[in-house]
Amino acid sequence: MPYKRTPTDPEIDELAARFKPLWRSGEVVRPWLRKHGVMLTGLVHDDWSWASVAAALTRAGITYRTGHPWQAEVLRAEVGKARKPLKGALARAAVIQHATPPAAVVTAPATAGDAGAGAGVGMGADADEPEFKFAKLANWSGTPYAPIKRPQPAPPVEPLPAADVDAVIARLLGRKP
Repeated sequence: MPYKRTPTDPEIDELAARFKPLWRSGEVVRPWLRKHGVMLTGLVHDDWSWASVAAALTRAGITYRTGHPWQAEVLRAEVGKARKPLKGALARAAVIQHATPPAAVVTAPATAGDAGAGAGVGMGADADEPEFKFAKLANWSGTPYAPIKRPQPAPPVEPLPAADVDAVIARLLGRKP
């Protein structure tokens, strides 16, 4: 791990002054780290260490409600945790919001001299073809599988009527009783 130079106190104060306008008192730290995590990571990838960024955050007053100063490893871990996707309804809402399709590209209709220059993005030679085709799994006939049929249990065996033991043994041996 390469060692980075230790910034001076005026440099840390300058970085803290850059952080102060980004923080509102009473704000929750984890969403703030999620919002500004790219900036903090960029500082660390540039010339700052996690320890110096932690010191600047502490001087700017950006701490948890306990007011304890940031430590380098704790800050690094918290920025990593803030990067993880949100769980629950917020995550689904974020996915749905980002999954909306972009607006369709509208172009002028092609004229005979354009030789197809006005064709829209993703349009094939035939305008009636769908914009995309669904994938088909290999070795699939297109019909769903039949439901699994479970074997029916055998009918119960009726007990033999009470008989003479000698007659039963004779019948098993193939003799006539």
